[in-house]
Amino acid sequence: MAKQTAAPRPDTSDMYAVHGVFRDTLGAAPALAGGIDATDAARVALIANYYENVLSFLEAHHNGEEELVFPLLRERCAGQEGLIDHMAEQHEEALALLAKARASLDTWPGGDAAAQKDAIDALTALRDHLIEHLGEEEAKILPLAAANLSMEEW
Repeated sequence: MAKQTAAPRPDTSDMYAVHGVFRDTLGAAPALAGGIDATDAARVALIANYYENVLSFLEAHHNGEEELVFPLLRERCAGQEGLIDHMAEQHEEALALLAKARASLDTWPGGDAAAQKDAIDALTALRDHLIEHLGEEEAKILPLAAANLSMEEW
């Protein structure tokens, strides 16, 4: 009789690099956005656009987890519903902070030093929230995904 082998499991460590992008780019906001003269319209527009792209990537990342990963984990990981609910709640908080950051970036170009400070503060608040969320996701959700999703699903 042939020996059955378990299906290969995904390597979820690639998510550390994705999460690193969010930590690093949002962590750089005080230096990147704060080092700009408010009258340098071209540079302000460039940095505001850069952060809009980062926020769009973050939004797509969270939406992908909500639509593709969390439903499968809910189905396959009995007893982990509370954790998955907690992660989804953190996503909602992150999306609210993301919306605030996006709004501040919209008003920054053409704005003054106060608009610049608002943008930096909003990006920093989002990063502060993500530090906890991403760490928890790496410690608790990635192992569940590695153990319970197929390579194709990941």
